[in-house]
Amino acid sequence: LKAARASLKGRLIAWDPIKQEARWSVDQKATWNGGILSTAGGVIFQGQLDGDFTAYDAATGEQLWSQNVKSGVASGPGTYEIDGEQYVTVTTGWGSVFGLGTGFAVDGVIPGKVGKVVTFKLGGTVTIPDPDFPKRETKPQAEAFGDEEMILAGVEHYARNCLVCHGAFAISSGVLPDLRWSAITGNEDAWRGVVIDGNLSSNGMGSFGSVLTPEDAEAIRAYVLNRAHAAVDETDGAQ
Repeated sequence: LKAARASLKGRLIAWDPIKQEARWSVDQKATWNGGILSTAGGVIFQGQLDGDFTAYDAATGEQLWSQNVKSGVASGPGTYEIDGEQYVTVTTGWGSVFGLGTGFAVDGVIPGKVGKVVTFKLGGTVTIPDPDFPKRETKPQAEAFGDEEMILAGVEHYARNCLVCHGAFAISSGVLPDLRWSAITGNEDAWRGVVIDGNLSSNGMGSFGSVLTPEDAEAIRAYVLNRAHAAVDETDGAQ
């Protein structure tokens, strides 16, 4: 898991179409960063998932300015002029198919996932507030269970039916709830009610009763709880 995370890094590259080679590049902490804005003044703006919104010299890649907007930036900025003053604006937040399926890659990278619009101009004085989110309790809601055969079956069913929305290795990126810490995961009846009976269909979580048996669903729950306890063990071992 650590090796997979380490391999998913971003890079901003200025490409010379005549020479067919890179003129300069900037390494970034995470993949799937924001789009770029290139201005007539020779400045490039780009935001990153870790919250940095940065201006670079278009010719050299030298960093000219940077501001942490305290939320992930995955969109492209825009610019406009009012009464002779230039503004640069960008939206922040989190989403996309990448965010759904590869939460393990950005777990702990994104400082905030609630979207907002941030606008800059020369001489601006407004301070961006810190994210005000309740701390997520990373605690398994039940004891781990299931033998090796059951958990392996859970891995297979999870990969086929759950991974695309709830993330590889059962690690959510925050677009959807993290199943490892969900109270529903800790209760067999509640889990079956959601996965098989469709009790949360009105929230977008439809029933999987047509493709999964109750036993299949319980195998998935065993796998998710196994991942929850493994994550806690990994954290404890690192302290």
